[in-house]
Amino acid sequence: MNEKLLSSLHDLRKLNQEQEHRKVKHWNEIGEQLEELKESSFQHEQFENRTKEWLTKLDANNLELRKTLQEEGLLTQGMIEQLNHLTASNQEIIQQLGQYDELKGQLQHLIEVSENMSERMRGNGDKQDEVMDRLENQQALMEKTTRQLDNLRSIIYERANHLSERVEEGYNLTSTFFYKLITGSNQPLNMLMMKQEKEKKQ
Repeated sequence: MNEKLLSSLHDLRKLNQEQEHRKVKHWNEIGEQLEELKESSFQHEQFENRTKEWLTKLDANNLELRKTLQEEGLLTQGMIEQLNHLTASNQEIIQQLGQYDELKGQLQHLIEVSENMSERMRGNGDKQDEVMDRLENQQALMEKTTRQLDNLRSIIYERANHLSERVEEGYNLTSTFFYKLITGSNQPLNMLMMKQEKEKKQ
């Protein structure tokens, strides 16, 4: 009877150790993914800061341009509308950049949860009863963290793409506006560039 009991306890101990090892490995993998996401987030934040600086300078230049044109009597209603459109577009992008702080908070929370759980898993040692009691809770938390991580990665990727598109759109609007202002032509700048490129190839 004692031998069977000892054998069962040995098997249970071995099973617990295997489960604990798998969970520690899984948490470490989550930690590595979080570090990669953190680096990606840092690079994205740098890009956003540079974009904010560029948009702020652009708005200042637009105001100065409006003032100069007005003083020289060259400011038309069409120019006013275009300048207002540029300013509104820039402000919308800046507002979207501000929403990124919420994502950074979520990312930091996931990193803290991952580090905490990895430390607790490593520190459990031979506390088999404690391990058994926490296995289900840890599994649920692990699955929840994985889902949050995947969702956060998707959001950051989508926002990065959207932001790049908006910045490019703002650049094109600004370039076209100044091109029309300088040349007086109503032909869009991108059409002119395509025409020039075609002529070069011929």
